[in-house]
Amino acid sequence: MALLTDCFAEVAEIRRLNNLLPVEMRSQVSIVRSIETHSSLITTERTQKHRFAIQVDCIRWQGLKPNQQDLLFWHEVARIRCRTVPRFSWELPMMIVGLGFTLLEVSS
Repeated sequence: MALLTDCFAEVAEIRRLNNLLPVEMRSQVSIVRSIETHSSLITTERTQKHRFAIQVDCIRWQGLKPNQQDLLFWHEVARIRCRTVPRFSWELPMMIVGLGFTLLEVSS
């Protein structure tokens, strides 16, 4: 019975965090439960070019006070808004190649 109660608490917390997201970001950001055993408390990963997943370790998350939870969550939202989430490893080399070809075409 305790496991079922924990599951409902996690779903309720994820729903609460979804409601904290700004309306314009709700289609770009998904909030999921972290499945890793030794993960960070909260992390953000880029899933597609303009889509992100905020992963929360629900077990350790429950140990924080609500205002601490909100502050950490808003910090991750600010990272997404300021575009400081790491990009895919192949994006920068592809942009450099594209810029190089553009410069070659303009110069010829």
